[in-house]
This record gives sequence, structure tokens and C-alpha cells, in this order.
Amino acid sequence: MSGDAGIRDLTADVARFCARTGRQAPGQRLRLVTELRNVLERLTGQALDDGMQAARSEGRGPGASARR
Repeated sequence: MSGDAGIRDLTADVARFCARTGRQAPGQRLRLVTELRNVLERLTGQALDDGMQAARSEGRGPGASARR
């Protein structure tokens, strides 16, 4: 488990969401969990891309040494 309080809070929120979907019909549950997964992948993917861009602009991260 992460030492970051924000990650722990988000993990608990996602776990509660997933537990609530257990009361749904299987098809609806799959739709909701898939939708959540897609949103999380989109948001975290964008954050990773932004972080990598910032790291490269500071001369850090993958591809940074190739430009020096």
C-alpha cells in the first residue's frame, strides 16, 4: 500500500465503488467497471505524459540524454 494519503484515499474510493457494483446485474457491473477503468487510464495516462514532458524539458527522463 502506498505511503501517500491521496493514493490511499483514492484506492479506498475505488474499492467502495467496485463493491457497490457487485449489487448490479453482471452486464451493468461490467459496463460500470469498464467505464471507471477507461476514465482512470485516460487521466493517469495524461498525467504521465505531462510529467514525462516536464521531466524532458528539465533534462531528465527517457530521451532527455539523447538531446544533450
